[in-house]
Amino acid sequence: SPSTALVRVVEGVGLVTIATGFVSAHGVAVYPAVVPPPSGAVVVVRINSPVDVLVTDASGNRIGVDPATGLPVNDFGQNGFDTGPGEPRFLAIKNPLPGSFALGAVGTGDGLYSIQVYSGVLGQPETTLNQISAGGTASPGSTAEHGFALAPDTTIAFDTDGDLMPDALDNCPLVPNADQ
Repeated sequence: SPSTALVRVVEGVGLVTIATGFVSAHGVAVYPAVVPPPSGAVVVVRINSPVDVLVTDASGNRIGVDPATGLPVNDFGQNGFDTGPGEPRFLAIKNPLPGSFALGAVGTGDGLYSIQVYSGVLGQPETTLNQISAGGTASPGSTAEHGFALAPDTTIAFDTDGDLMPDALDNCPLVPNADQ
């Protein structure tokens, strides 16, 4: 019967067997893993509960929690990242297209919530992150919309043309953070 072996590559020697018999081959891997450094534009949303958030870009791609089903959604594929439930929760979009984004919040409990949106370009020696923040008081089922725009240079700002539509949330004014 064919046997499997765990091997390593030794410079100047070639393959050297480390173990045989009990090893079950499922694929090939490299250790240590070769991972390129992070690069490209990124938008990161930090959510401090009690709210679920859904971010939608101008083309309709979504990431976060679908308010209709309560289930996670990620239309960005490998360019989308969601840490899942927990405090705080992070959503990230790598190489997002500039334009308008909708950020919907649905209350999951009673209490204060805050949402920080960061943007920048990764992999540059002096990366500057842009930041905007929103917050308020949530109750179960309460909703709010926070629109923001991403410029081609990765600067971000809350939309100021009436896109902020709180509904049943005691919403604080949405003003760019002083750290911006």
